[in-house]
Parts: sequence; structure tokens; C-alpha cells
Amino acid sequence: KKSANVVGIDYSKAALSVVNTKEPNIDTIVYDLTKKLPFKDKHFDLIICNNVIYTIEQDIRDKMLKEYYRVLKPSGILIISNPIKSANPIKVYTVHVKEKMVESGLFTTMFEIFKIAIPIFKMFYYNLIIGSAKKKGIFAYLSKKEQEDLLISNRFRNVESWSVYA
Repeated sequence: KKSANVVGIDYSKAALSVVNTKEPNIDTIVYDLTKKLPFKDKHFDLIICNNVIYTIEQDIRDKMLKEYYRVLKPSGILIISNPIKSANPIKVYTVHVKEKMVESGLFTTMFEIFKIAIPIFKMFYYNLIIGSAKKKGIFAYLSKKEQEDLLISNRFRNVESWSVYA
């Protein structure tokens, strides 16, 4: 059985406390990802950056990605997940519900929706906040091409993009 040392970094202490509750073996650090990372060069085999880049001011994104590059081993992998410019959470949700109804039927689907009603509510609430910040110019989603270009301009190679939700 292989094991890994996992480090979670976020600026939100509350978010990291959720991580610590669910996964007590993960080291967590409250930290600003726009600053120099507190790790030696070529430290990580894998970096996962989930829902971060669009929240970072455009003029700071390069600096942040250069830091990712610095702490990633030469054969390391960077995985980035962000909403795309045309992201529509209601569309994603309704498509998922329709697929579930075909797969499992109306009763099972309604039961599943009821079981996860609070997380669904939170998802829509946070998407409203993100949408509001996006309209104010605080957040800026990237197209697949913009994200690829951003990575390539920061020395990442073998860049591939997939749409996992839109």
C-alpha cells in the first residue's frame, strides 16, 4: 500500500478545519497562495488547485503559477479545476438530475435530492456569491484557451484541458 504526505493550503481557517475533521492525517496550512510558498524547490509530485485561479487577480496569477512551478518536481503534475467562462450551475444540476432520473427513476432521484438538500442549497448560495463577485469584476473565469496559455506562459508543458462541468 502506497502512502502520501498530503498538505492542504487555504487562506480560510474555517475551510481547513473542515478538512482536518474529515481527514485528520492531512497537514493543513493557513496561507496566502499569492505569496512565496513555504516549501523547498521541487518538493511536490502533485499539486491540485481547485477553484482558485479565477479568484486571483489577473496580474498576480503569473506569480502564483511560477511558485507552483518552482515547488513541483520536474516530472510532477499540476491539476487545475475552475469553472469555465460559460459555467452555468443550474444547467449542470438539471442535467445531472435528468440523468439520475433515467438511471434510477423518479422516487430514488427525489430521495437522493432530499438527502443532499443542504449541500445543494450551499452550492447554489456560493454560486450566487461567485456570480455577484464576477459581475463586479472581482473574479474572472478563464476560457480553456486562456487557462492553457496561462500555464504554457509559466513554463508548464504537456498542458491538456477538459470540460468537466459547464
